[in-house]
Parts: sequence; structure tokens; C-alpha cells
Amino acid sequence: MRRRWLLGLGALIGTFGAGCGWNAPPEGELAVLGLPIINGTPADGDEHMAVVAILSGPALCTGTLINRDVVMTAGHCVDPTSLGSYSIRFARQRYQSPIATRAVSERLRHPLYNRDYVLNDIALLRLDEPAPADIVPIPPLPEYLRIAYADVGEPIDFVGFGMDEDGGVGVKLKFTGEVKWLCDGPDACPHSNWVYGMPKTLCFDQAEGGTCQGDSGGPALVVRDQKTYVAGITSYGDDSGCSIYGCSTKVDGFEDFIVGFTGGGVGEACTADGDCLWGNCVEGVCCNAACDSPCTSCRQPGREGYCEPADNGTACPDGDLCNGDEVCILGRCVPGTPLDCADQDPCTSDVCTPAQGCLNELEPDGFECGEWMMCQAGACVEAKRPGGGCATAAGSPAAGAALLACLVMLLGLAVRRGV
Repeated sequence: MRRRWLLGLGALIGTFGAGCGWNAPPEGELAVLGLPIINGTPADGDEHMAVVAILSGPALCTGTLINRDVVMTAGHCVDPTSLGSYSIRFARQRYQSPIATRAVSERLRHPLYNRDYVLNDIALLRLDEPAPADIVPIPPLPEYLRIAYADVGEPIDFVGFGMDEDGGVGVKLKFTGEVKWLCDGPDACPHSNWVYGMPKTLCFDQAEGGTCQGDSGGPALVVRDQKTYVAGITSYGDDSGCSIYGCSTKVDGFEDFIVGFTGGGVGEACTADGDCLWGNCVEGVCCNAACDSPCTSCRQPGREGYCEPADNGTACPDGDLCNGDEVCILGRCVPGTPLDCADQDPCTSDVCTPAQGCLNELEPDGFECGEWMMCQAGACVEAKRPGGGCATAAGSPAAGAALLACLVMLLGLAVRRGV
């Protein structure tokens, strides 16, 4: 998916760079991308449904749904004078066969965008109604997960609707490349005789494939902590068939601009995950992570919105009362002391259940609680011994019945004692 830049930078680069505090690239080296992905493969899975086609008149760009009703794209894809001409196409493969279409109710191009020098090449479009519910947005990469020099050489996926190597256009394709050059500061970054990075850009070697015309505004995707983010926005590259290099706007450098339009930034109040740009509503605030460990919190004073270790001593129960009260120590849940349910009462049965803890239930009357002792109404009392209360007067009408009852009692004691 390679794209050719639509706009050459021209001779003003040198004078602009000299007056604005950054080193400008040589004249005529850059152009804005406007065509497709070269040597790509179909990007028709559910995970890429958030990548959309943006049509404005005859122009084609790509963008990414970053929350329910906002699409992020390149600044050079947005005309600040025309609002009603945009058509946002959600399509599994070809934008000519969309599954849903949305108009645009609001747009914002970066206030310091400069087309001639491809500076701050980022824009946001608000849809006139939310995207289809089954399409999962891909959030922008936050600053705290920023692309750094340690990421050079790491894989990155490009997705776009632009032209392919055979001249076809309008099919959503992806290509996996790698971060080659990083321009992370306020100055332009010369990387070789033929690669010049504008401030806040990521650049890539496209000898094997990459972005081209029509892919402009499309995402460069990375995975952090098993979650996919938009790390770059296809912006510009060489003007020689998209075969040398391409560069993307470095998204993590524009977090304030994005949050100012979408809301749902870290630390903002929320009631549901959908209220937050990064999808994590924790303890009533938008959090920078899921923060679902029992010994973490997103409401630590002065760090609201950032997942931090909970205070020492914070309860972290595991649902089992028998193993004691667990508490947090240095961010880890430390086991408590197991319960000792023995109450030293021989007429109770001592057990522990995870849900209720210690249960000391009374033994039934007649339960042997010691030698010649039995439980009676919860008390351990002396049992009747032979000849000590079992005899009855000779000839008494109750003699037979009493003797039988006494024998039954003695037999029961003998059985309990194992005689």
C-alpha cells in the first residue's frame, strides 16, 4: 500500500525553517501522500473495521474511528472551508460497498498545521451520528505509551484504502513494516541523504512496501500491553513511486489536541468505559489502564486517572474468610492469618466455610462429650451410670420399661466408647 505525495514542498522550506526554530529539509524532498498501500494484504477482519474511507468530492483519504463518533485523519485530508462534502464509509473491504455511511457535523484541523511543510498533519472529524455499535474504535496512542527510540526496528502495521502496486484503488489493505527513523523533537530530522523527517513524525523504509496515494490519514498501528493503538497517521513520503520512504504523524505528540476535541482524557469523570477515550472508567474516573488488580487504584491523591499501587493496609479480600483478611503491602496482596475456629466447647461442631467463616454448631443431645459424659441442651453433663439411677422398685409397673430404657442408654454409651 504505497502512496505518492500529492504536494511538493517547494522552495519556501528553507526560509520557513530558518524563521521558526527548526531545521528545514532540503528543497523539493517531500510530498504529501495521496495513493494506496503497496505489496499489502487484505485488511478485512473485524479488528480493522474502524479504518474508514473519507471521501470529499473526488478526493480519497483514510481515517480511523478513535471513539464512537470521532474519526482521526491527516490534516491535509481536511478542507476547513467545506463541511457538508464529507462522506465517511465503513467498509469491510471496498469503500464502494460500505456497510454504513456517516456525514460529518464538525471538523478540527490542528491550528498550527502547515501544508507546505507538512507540519502538525492531523485532523479530527465528528460524525453526525455514532458509528455502528459492532465496530470497535481503535484509540490513539497515549503519551505515556509513546513511541520512543527503543521502538526503532519494531513492527508496525499500516492500513489504508489507497492505490496498490497494480494501480487498483479503494480496497482496504494492510502492510507490516517497521519503525526505521524517529523524529521526536521540535526540529526536522535528517536521517540520510534521502530521508528527512518533519517534527513529531515516524518514518519507514518502503523498499519492500508501504503507504502510497489514497492511504493518507490512515493508521500506523502498534500493540501495547495486548491492546492495539493508532501510533501514526500516514502523512508524506518520497515523490518517486512510494518506493523509498514514508512518514506518519506521531500521534502521541498530539494527546492534548485530541483530548480537547473528544473529551474522556485521563482523570476526567466518567460513569462507563465508553465515556473514556482509552476505554477505562475506573472508580469514577477515566484511567490510563484497566487497573483491575485488587492492590491498584486510579484515585490516588494527586495521581487521579493513573493506575497506582493502593495504600498499604488496603483490604484485598479473595472471597475466602477461612484464610484470614488479606491486605495490600507495596502493591501486592498479602495473605492473612487463617481462622482458628476451635472454641474449646466439646458440645459444638467447629467448621469454617469460605462464605461465612467460623460456624460453631451445637451437637445433638446424647452426643458423648467425655467419659460417661453427654451433651444435653448444649451443655456437657454426666451420664447416668449402671446402678446409679437405672434401678426401679421390684414389682413397680414401670420396672420393665425403665430397665429397657436404661439398657438402651448403656448400650448407646458402650457403642460410642467402642466397647
